[in-house]
Amino acid sequence: MKLTWFGDRSFRFHLGGQIVVVEADSAPNQVDRAELTSGADVVVGFDTVLPSADAITWRPRAPQRLLDAGADLRPADIVSVGDGSLLIDAEDERPLLILTSNNGPLGRWAGKAVIILVGLDLCGRAIQLIESSAPPLIGLTGSEPEVDAAFAALRDKLGDTGLVALEPGLAVEV
Repeated sequence: MKLTWFGDRSFRFHLGGQIVVVEADSAPNQVDRAELTSGADVVVGFDTVLPSADAITWRPRAPQRLLDAGADLRPADIVSVGDGSLLIDAEDERPLLILTSNNGPLGRWAGKAVIILVGLDLCGRAIQLIESSAPPLIGLTGSEPEVDAAFAALRDKLGDTGLVALEPGLAVEV
């Protein structure tokens, strides 16, 4: 899985053999929208009408059997688990959850998910996630002072959870 944040709420994800672009229109002006969406299998926004899933009871799909797979990849499932959220379930990848606000409790699946926090109160929201779900990785997107403050406050609370600051335009391999 490769995660690239372009600023604001704009992302490009390579996962499960596919490219998913989120909020291309919110990328900063210096980012070429055509280049950002080039080759994308899916372009989606937080306001796109998506299937809805319950954040507590949702489960990742069972892996596809090789006999059923054939030559084509199974498209990633993209659902909403609340306002300002996208949950992406791609073949052979951890679930990827992007949260623009605090969406409340998550199910057991979150303990195996990569979760990206966008917006304000990164530290408070990350603490809630660590205490409730202990995901393997939390990505923070925000201003440098807010991310620095979150790292300082979270340093001794992480346990087995990894923490990464996403920098605009730089890809992170997970």
